[in-house]
Amino acid sequence: MQIENGKIYGLVGENGAGKSVLVNIISGLYKPDSGDIYIQGNRVELNKPQVVRELKITTLHQSLSLIEDLTVAENVFLGDYIIKGKYFRHIDWKEINNKCKYYFKILGFKIDPKDFVRDLNYSQKQVVEIAKALSRDSRMIIFDEPTIFLNNVEIENFRKILKNLADKGITIMYISHQLKEVINLCDSIFVIRDGQIATNIQKPYVNEDLIIKHMTRITISDIYPKLPNRIDRPVLRVDSVSTESDIRNV
Repeated sequence: MQIENGKIYGLVGENGAGKSVLVNIISGLYKPDSGDIYIQGNRVELNKPQVVRELKITTLHQSLSLIEDLTVAENVFLGDYIIKGKYFRHIDWKEINNKCKYYFKILGFKIDPKDFVRDLNYSQKQVVEIAKALSRDSRMIIFDEPTIFLNNVEIENFRKILKNLADKGITIMYISHQLKEVINLCDSIFVIRDGQIATNIQKPYVNEDLIIKHMTRITISDIYPKLPNRIDRPVLRVDSVSTESDIRNV
């Protein structure tokens, strides 16, 4: 498996295929039994989340990690507050708020850094999570089922955000069961099956049937074969159907 800067990669597979295990290895939560991982040509051991963070990799799960009773700015810079002052050291909230506004401008959202997270909707909270990743200068962001709670308009906005991030050189890994979303968004799609990368399909050649074929070894036409169109018998027949109040001898 090899990925490049500034591209959007899809990772798809059936439940239990190994997507979560792979993400947890990249996130430093699981240690691989064998094999090597290289970043910018250098062999690395992703054995701790802190090491992964230092390598500027961020994973955003569908269950968000924000603290509801803190402000947006407090969440974005949690653990990394900007400190100023030589003798009287204190948090530079002005600089933090300005940086938050800058990140939200990049992401195309207007969110007040002083608002409490509990007052935001899910889509806005997701943007705060992405701003948090930007504050850490992340070079790779992994999104695990990011659109599960979004409506169609929010999904389109989210797609624009990811395109914008990729244009700025940030690598995106996008994990989803929504194959049409993955096809529309991603430059390249890895299909994982039985714990192995079954194939890597490039944008011009990808379609839903091909992905399903590599995921399951069967095609949509195998699942839903085309039946002969027979006009000599009805598909459905209703004969003298009635209810107490609404229908009489249909």
